[in-house]
Amino acid sequence: STWFPQFLQDFHQAQRENPDLCLYKAAEAKLTDTGELDIDPEVLQQLDFVIGVVHRYPDVEKGGYVLPTELSREEAFQRDFQSTLRLIELKDVQVVGHLGGVYYKYCGSYPLEAYRELIQQIKRKNKILEVNPRYISNLREFLNLCLEVNPRVSLGSDAHSLQELGRARRAVEQA
Repeated sequence: STWFPQFLQDFHQAQRENPDLCLYKAAEAKLTDTGELDIDPEVLQQLDFVIGVVHRYPDVEKGGYVLPTELSREEAFQRDFQSTLRLIELKDVQVVGHLGGVYYKYCGSYPLEAYRELIQQIKRKNKILEVNPRYISNLREFLNLCLEVNPRVSLGSDAHSLQELGRARRAVEQA
């Protein structure tokens, strides 16, 4: 992305202005249709961690991507689940974000047993699970699974504006 050099400048300025804060350089990277991350290797080397996400489903037969609306609900679930398992395996991913997000957006609630299995894999691989209420319809049950499995978690507001900061914390407190 073209924004990274400015991001680094802003990061270093913020660190100088707030020496008591521990700031981290991170980026959200999407899984590509080849099963890798869409992040420049030079950028990757400068980050403290990467949040790996599924934003689209790979078309394993033709290459490129397939829209969830072109798939049956079961096919969409399988693509989402397998893509997330792939993210968990990638060495450059420290945080697995938007768990079940694409499926939720197009098909509805993600199966709780599938969440359990993915959360267990995240824990086994010593990754961090992003808890992002934007993509979870059944937050209370999801949080109960987190308590049961006990992975490391990060609250993700998926903030696209200043007003959205802290949304995840408020949602978790309410749940």
